[in-house]
Amino acid sequence: MKKIIRNKTHPGFTLIEIIVAIIILTIGILAVSQMTVLGMKTSSAINTKMYARSAMDNWCGMLNSRPPNDSLLADDGDAGDLDDYTNPDHSTGINNQATGNISYTIAWNIAANTPDIRFMTIRVHVLWLSQRISATLIKPY
Repeated sequence: MKKIIRNKTHPGFTLIEIIVAIIILTIGILAVSQMTVLGMKTSSAINTKMYARSAMDNWCGMLNSRPPNDSLLADDGDAGDLDDYTNPDHSTGINNQATGNISYTIAWNIAANTPDIRFMTIRVHVLWLSQRISATLIKPY
């Protein structure tokens, strides 16, 4: 096996050392770019969920401020239908261009005299893409 002797008059890096350094640098840059793409996807998903939570909060506040005899608080008579978001008592749609023009559906169900005759229970569902979040509001008559 030959021993590599460096030239003392011309110090520097060999071609092999430069190639190894470039390969290591390339692997590092690829790893960082993958993390950046994943971060952007995660940020987009978080923004859509934050908008859904904000819309749910707005609707819960609006429904809570309505008088008990308001048409938006009318129960369709189905007992135990609070979790039925496919055929709700009431629903409306909203669009958010800030989150990529995603359509959200706000659906809410009313259960009169629940948990007792002094209250009504309102369950609000926000649906988008294949996701759903829900909140329950108990409102006095």
